[in-house]
Amino acid sequence: MPQKYEREIDEILRRMDTYLPREPLHRRVRRRVRSWLGVWRPWLGVRITPSHLMVAGLALATLSYLLRAFLPSLTAPASLLALALFVGAIALSIAQSRGRRPASWRGRTIDYSPNEGLLWEGWLRRWREWRRTRRGPRH
Repeated sequence: MPQKYEREIDEILRRMDTYLPREPLHRRVRRRVRSWLGVWRPWLGVRITPSHLMVAGLALATLSYLLRAFLPSLTAPASLLALALFVGAIALSIAQSRGRRPASWRGRTIDYSPNEGLLWEGWLRRWREWRRTRRGPRH
């Protein structure tokens, strides 16, 4: 009897070894984009940031506006490329912010959450210090 259970367990384990869960679509896309950027990044020599894409999109939009008088056939593709650069900048900014570590200084995490009590206390403390320095020394 124990051999029957052992065989069934071995069979189940063999089936589990052959089954590999499929990687989610967003991870596959991210991995492929990163590998593609990894190939082009050394060739470009710069790190592409959302600011770079936004400035390039703005420059291309301005150029497409100026091109409409001289080369109207290039205006639409240049405008679409400028729009794609803007959308790419926003997408890259969102993608980078998801993987960002919390802000820290000297090994301590900085908390940016709003605390009304602390805000008023800080203003009151600064006002009192200002008043104290304006009075001058007491005799």
